[in-house]
Amino acid sequence: MTKSKESGVFSVIDQPKRPTPDKFYSVMGGKVKLRAMPDYPRAGADAVLLAAAIGADSEETVVEAGSGSGALALCVARRVGCRVEGIELQSELAVLGSENIALNDLSNRVSIHEGDIINPPSIFKLGMYDHAVANPPYFESSSSQPSSVPCRALSHHFSHSSFEQWFHFLLSSVKPKGTVTLIGRAERIGVILKQLEGELGDIVLFPLWPRKGTSAKLVIIRGRRGTAGPMALSSGLVLHASDGSYTEEAEQVLRHGSGLIF
Repeated sequence: MTKSKESGVFSVIDQPKRPTPDKFYSVMGGKVKLRAMPDYPRAGADAVLLAAAIGADSEETVVEAGSGSGALALCVARRVGCRVEGIELQSELAVLGSENIALNDLSNRVSIHEGDIINPPSIFKLGMYDHAVANPPYFESSSSQPSSVPCRALSHHFSHSSFEQWFHFLLSSVKPKGTVTLIGRAERIGVILKQLEGELGDIVLFPLWPRKGTSAKLVIIRGRRGTAGPMALSSGLVLHASDGSYTEEAEQVLRHGSGLIF
Protein backbone atom coordinates (compact mmCIF):
# COMPACT_ATOMS: atom_id res chain seq x y z
CA MET A 1 0.00 0.00 0.00
CA THR A 2 1.26 3.46 -0.84
CA LYS A 3 1.90 5.69 2.12
CA SER A 4 2.08 9.46 1.92
CA LYS A 5 3.41 12.03 4.31
CA GLU A 6 2.61 15.73 3.92
CA SER A 7 5.16 18.36 4.84
CA GLY A 8 4.38 22.00 4.05
CA VAL A 9 4.03 22.58 0.33
CA PHE A 10 5.72 19.32 -0.57
CA SER A 11 4.65 15.74 -0.02
CA VAL A 12 6.79 12.59 0.03
CA ILE A 13 5.35 9.30 -1.21
CA ASP A 14 7.11 6.01 -0.50
CA GLN A 15 6.47 2.88 -2.54
CA PRO A 16 7.92 0.02 -0.44
CA LYS A 17 6.89 -2.80 -2.79
CA ARG A 18 9.65 -2.00 -5.30
CA PRO A 19 13.02 -3.76 -4.78
CA THR A 20 14.73 -0.40 -4.35
CA PRO A 21 12.02 1.97 -3.10
CA ASP A 22 11.68 5.09 -5.17
CA LYS A 23 10.74 8.24 -3.32
CA PHE A 24 8.54 10.88 -4.83
CA TYR A 25 7.46 14.31 -3.76
CA SER A 26 4.96 16.72 -5.21
CA VAL A 27 4.75 20.45 -5.73
CA MET A 28 1.95 22.87 -6.54
CA GLY A 29 -0.51 21.05 -4.32
CA GLY A 30 0.15 17.65 -5.93
CA LYS A 31 -0.39 18.89 -9.48
CA VAL A 32 3.22 18.01 -10.32
CA LYS A 33 4.98 14.87 -9.03
CA LEU A 34 8.76 14.44 -9.02
CA ARG A 35 11.20 11.64 -8.31
CA ALA A 36 13.57 12.19 -5.40
CA MET A 37 17.08 10.95 -6.11
CA PRO A 38 20.00 10.71 -3.64
CA ASP A 39 22.41 13.68 -3.84
CA TYR A 40 20.33 15.48 -6.46
CA PRO A 41 18.87 18.87 -5.49
CA ARG A 42 15.13 18.79 -4.82
CA ALA A 43 12.91 21.50 -6.25
CA GLY A 44 12.06 24.15 -3.70
CA ALA A 45 9.40 26.80 -3.40
CA ASP A 46 11.52 29.17 -5.50
CA ALA A 47 10.99 26.95 -8.57
CA VAL A 48 7.20 27.08 -8.13
CA LEU A 49 7.26 30.83 -7.53
CA LEU A 50 9.45 31.46 -10.57
CA ALA A 51 7.12 29.34 -12.72
CA ALA A 52 4.23 31.50 -11.50
CA ALA A 53 6.06 34.64 -12.66
CA ILE A 54 5.99 33.70 -16.36
CA GLY A 55 3.13 35.49 -18.08
CA ALA A 56 2.64 32.87 -20.78
CA ASP A 57 -0.57 31.69 -22.36
CA SER A 58 -1.43 28.30 -23.82
CA GLU A 59 -0.36 29.24 -27.37
CA GLU A 60 3.10 30.50 -26.43
CA THR A 61 6.48 28.84 -25.99
CA VAL A 62 8.92 28.93 -23.06
CA VAL A 63 12.58 27.93 -22.90
CA GLU A 64 14.28 27.19 -19.58
CA ALA A 65 18.02 27.25 -18.92
CA GLY A 66 19.17 24.72 -16.33
CA SER A 67 16.05 22.59 -16.13
CA GLY A 68 17.30 20.21 -13.44
CA SER A 69 14.55 17.80 -12.43
CA GLY A 70 12.04 19.60 -14.65
CA ALA A 71 10.00 21.04 -11.77
CA LEU A 72 9.73 24.57 -13.11
CA ALA A 73 8.98 23.49 -16.68
CA LEU A 74 6.30 21.07 -15.48
CA CYS A 75 4.71 23.69 -13.23
CA VAL A 76 4.50 26.18 -16.12
CA ALA A 77 3.03 23.61 -18.50
CA ARG A 78 0.53 22.36 -15.92
CA ARG A 79 -0.51 25.88 -14.95
CA VAL A 80 -1.07 27.45 -18.37
CA GLY A 81 -0.88 24.60 -20.90
CA CYS A 82 1.98 26.06 -22.95
CA ARG A 83 4.94 24.36 -24.63
CA VAL A 84 8.19 24.33 -22.59
CA GLU A 85 11.66 23.25 -23.73
CA GLY A 86 14.54 22.94 -21.28
CA ILE A 87 18.30 22.60 -21.52
CA GLU A 88 20.29 20.84 -18.78
CA LEU A 89 24.07 20.44 -18.62
CA GLN A 90 24.21 17.43 -16.29
CA SER A 91 23.21 14.22 -18.03
CA GLU A 92 21.88 12.60 -14.84
CA LEU A 93 19.55 15.53 -14.23
CA ALA A 94 18.45 15.61 -17.87
CA VAL A 95 17.47 11.94 -17.56
CA LEU A 96 15.68 12.62 -14.27
CA GLY A 97 13.83 15.54 -15.84
CA SER A 98 12.71 13.38 -18.77
CA GLU A 99 11.49 10.71 -16.33
CA ASN A 100 9.51 13.34 -14.46
CA ILE A 101 7.92 14.54 -17.69
CA ALA A 102 6.72 10.99 -18.38
CA LEU A 103 5.59 10.60 -14.76
CA ASN A 104 3.34 13.63 -15.18
CA ASP A 105 2.13 12.59 -18.65
CA LEU A 106 3.28 15.89 -20.15
CA SER A 107 5.53 14.65 -22.96
CA ASN A 108 3.32 16.46 -25.46
CA ARG A 109 4.11 19.83 -23.85
CA VAL A 110 7.50 19.55 -22.12
CA SER A 111 10.90 18.33 -23.28
CA ILE A 112 14.35 18.51 -21.67
CA HIS A 113 17.53 18.12 -23.68
CA GLU A 114 21.05 17.60 -22.45
CA GLY A 115 23.24 20.48 -23.55
CA ASP A 116 25.33 23.49 -22.61
CA ILE A 117 23.93 27.03 -22.61
CA ILE A 118 27.33 28.25 -23.82
CA ASN A 119 26.94 26.24 -27.03
CA PRO A 120 23.33 25.00 -27.14
CA PRO A 121 22.33 22.17 -29.48
CA SER A 122 20.60 23.10 -32.72
CA ILE A 123 17.25 21.75 -31.50
CA PHE A 124 16.83 25.05 -29.67
CA LYS A 125 15.45 27.68 -32.06
CA LEU A 126 17.12 30.74 -30.61
CA GLY A 127 15.27 33.99 -31.13
CA MET A 128 11.94 32.20 -31.58
CA TYR A 129 10.61 31.72 -28.03
CA ASP A 130 8.03 33.94 -26.38
CA HIS A 131 9.53 33.57 -22.91
CA ALA A 132 12.86 32.52 -21.39
CA VAL A 133 13.38 31.64 -17.73
CA ALA A 134 16.15 30.46 -15.44
CA ASN A 135 16.98 29.88 -11.81
CA PRO A 136 20.75 30.45 -12.17
CA PRO A 137 23.24 29.48 -9.47
CA TYR A 138 23.03 31.84 -6.52
CA PHE A 139 26.72 31.93 -5.58
CA GLU A 140 30.14 32.61 -7.04
CA SER A 141 32.60 29.79 -6.29
CA SER A 142 35.03 32.37 -4.92
CA SER A 143 32.53 33.78 -2.41
CA SER A 144 31.39 30.59 -0.67
CA GLN A 145 32.41 26.95 -0.40
CA PRO A 146 30.71 24.76 -3.03
CA SER A 147 29.15 21.47 -1.98
CA SER A 148 31.35 18.38 -2.07
CA VAL A 149 28.60 16.72 -4.14
CA PRO A 150 29.36 17.66 -7.79
CA CYS A 151 25.71 17.81 -8.84
CA ARG A 152 24.83 20.25 -6.05
CA ALA A 153 27.98 22.30 -6.61
CA LEU A 154 27.13 22.87 -10.29
CA SER A 155 23.52 23.72 -9.45
CA HIS A 156 24.32 26.26 -6.74
CA HIS A 157 27.63 27.87 -7.82
CA PHE A 158 28.91 29.57 -10.97
CA SER A 159 31.76 27.21 -11.78
CA HIS A 160 31.20 25.91 -15.30
CA SER A 161 29.63 29.11 -16.63
CA SER A 162 29.10 32.74 -15.62
CA PHE A 163 25.96 34.76 -15.06
CA GLU A 164 26.78 36.69 -18.23
CA GLN A 165 26.61 33.44 -20.23
CA TRP A 166 23.31 32.46 -18.61
CA PHE A 167 21.80 35.83 -19.45
CA HIS A 168 23.16 35.72 -23.01
CA PHE A 169 21.36 32.40 -23.58
CA LEU A 170 18.09 33.77 -22.17
CA LEU A 171 18.26 37.00 -24.17
CA SER A 172 19.21 35.31 -27.43
CA SER A 173 16.40 32.77 -27.03
CA VAL A 174 13.43 35.14 -27.10
CA LYS A 175 11.75 37.12 -29.84
CA PRO A 176 11.83 40.92 -29.78
CA LYS A 177 9.58 42.01 -26.86
CA GLY A 178 9.74 38.46 -25.48
CA THR A 179 10.12 38.21 -21.72
CA VAL A 180 13.15 37.09 -19.74
CA THR A 181 12.46 36.00 -16.15
CA LEU A 182 14.98 34.93 -13.53
CA ILE A 183 15.47 34.81 -9.79
CA GLY A 184 18.46 35.97 -7.77
CA ARG A 185 19.63 36.76 -4.29
CA ALA A 186 18.87 40.30 -3.16
CA GLU A 187 22.52 41.18 -2.51
CA ARG A 188 23.35 40.42 -6.16
CA ILE A 189 20.63 42.58 -7.71
CA GLY A 190 23.09 45.36 -8.60
CA VAL A 191 25.33 42.91 -10.47
CA ILE A 192 22.34 41.36 -12.25
CA LEU A 193 20.80 44.68 -13.29
CA LYS A 194 24.14 45.84 -14.70
CA GLN A 195 24.05 42.89 -17.11
CA LEU A 196 20.43 43.61 -18.07
CA GLU A 197 21.04 47.30 -18.75
CA GLY A 198 20.40 48.23 -22.38
CA GLU A 199 19.13 44.73 -23.22
CA LEU A 200 15.81 44.54 -21.36
CA GLY A 201 13.16 47.17 -20.74
CA ASP A 202 9.96 47.22 -18.69
CA ILE A 203 11.92 45.49 -15.92
CA VAL A 204 9.95 44.61 -12.79
CA LEU A 205 11.62 43.64 -9.53
CA PHE A 206 9.39 41.33 -7.48
CA PRO A 207 10.72 40.80 -3.93
CA LEU A 208 9.94 37.62 -2.00
CA TRP A 209 9.59 38.65 1.65
CA PRO A 210 10.15 35.78 4.14
CA ARG A 211 7.82 37.54 6.60
CA LYS A 212 6.18 40.93 6.88
CA GLY A 213 8.71 43.49 8.06
CA THR A 214 11.79 41.43 7.11
CA SER A 215 14.30 41.94 4.35
CA ALA A 216 13.81 40.11 1.06
CA LYS A 217 16.44 37.45 0.38
CA LEU A 218 15.27 36.56 -3.14
CA VAL A 219 13.98 38.77 -5.94
CA ILE A 220 12.29 37.71 -9.18
CA ILE A 221 13.27 39.89 -12.15
CA ARG A 222 11.25 40.09 -15.36
CA GLY A 223 11.84 42.27 -18.40
CA ARG A 224 11.24 42.46 -22.14
CA ARG A 225 13.85 42.18 -24.85
CA GLY A 226 14.47 45.33 -26.85
CA THR A 227 11.98 47.62 -25.12
CA ALA A 228 12.74 50.85 -23.29
CA GLY A 229 10.05 51.02 -20.62
CA PRO A 230 11.04 52.20 -17.11
CA MET A 231 11.94 49.91 -14.24
CA ALA A 232 9.33 49.24 -11.55
CA LEU A 233 9.45 47.80 -8.05
CA SER A 234 6.53 45.49 -7.26
CA SER A 235 5.08 45.09 -3.78
CA GLY A 236 6.13 41.44 -4.10
CA LEU A 237 4.86 38.56 -2.01
CA VAL A 238 5.06 37.86 1.73
CA LEU A 239 5.67 34.12 2.07
CA HIS A 240 5.13 33.37 5.76
CA ALA A 241 2.80 34.53 8.51
CA SER A 242 4.12 35.22 12.02
CA ASP A 243 3.48 31.60 13.06
CA GLY A 244 5.63 30.27 10.19
CA SER A 245 2.77 29.02 8.04
CA TYR A 246 2.40 30.20 4.46
CA THR A 247 0.29 33.30 3.91
CA GLU A 248 -2.95 32.89 2.00
CA GLU A 249 -1.40 34.69 -0.98
CA ALA A 250 1.59 32.33 -0.99
CA GLU A 251 -0.71 29.30 -0.64
CA GLN A 252 -2.60 30.36 -3.75
CA VAL A 253 0.62 30.25 -5.74
CA LEU A 254 2.40 27.30 -4.14
CA ARG A 255 -0.57 24.96 -3.75
CA HIS A 256 -3.21 26.12 -6.16
CA GLY A 257 -1.14 27.22 -9.16
CA SER A 258 -2.09 30.90 -9.24
CA GLY A 259 0.18 33.27 -11.14
CA LEU A 260 2.11 36.09 -9.53
CA ILE A 261 0.68 39.55 -10.16
CA PHE A 262 3.38 41.92 -11.37
